[in-house]
Amino acid sequence: MTQRIIKAIDIFLDAINEGTLAKGNCSACAVGNLVAHGLGGKVSIVNTGVGRYAKFSHPSDICLDNSDWSTAFCTDGGYQVKLAHLFNEPLVRRNIEATDFTLEELMQIEFAFETNTEIRLKEYFFHSLQDIRADQIKGLEAVVKVMLSFEDKELATDVLVQEIFTNKANLIPIV
Repeated sequence: MTQRIIKAIDIFLDAINEGTLAKGNCSACAVGNLVAHGLGGKVSIVNTGVGRYAKFSHPSDICLDNSDWSTAFCTDGGYQVKLAHLFNEPLVRRNIEATDFTLEELMQIEFAFETNTEIRLKEYFFHSLQDIRADQIKGLEAVVKVMLSFEDKELATDVLVQEIFTNKANLIPIV
């Protein structure tokens, strides 16, 4: 496994442990967390009492946004839309280049996460922390399998992915 894949897995595990990974939110999804880390910022989930939303913050630049990538592509309802002409927009390019992945790879990562999870951020109130975490891990298992295929198709096996999440993952127990 290459360093970029190991780094991405660490970013995802931190996001699960910190509660900042969420389906259906461009700042807190798998790609949003990769971009946030690459930009040197932080994702947080804000609970308003009537709903939750994700917020990105950067220690030195309040104008940075980790969801600009979403104007180049998005996944909704199992379909993915790519707006290739927007890839050259400076803000979109900055988001994508902040990761260790290409536009096409990020599209596959996002599609894997969004289509293999069921619980959207706005639905978290209706689910237990255990159910949310299990859903996120299911999505990340699909993401890891896709990322492994970037390096070597033979590495992208369910057995290796399961091993990562059962033997190597540093998940903090839910209290």
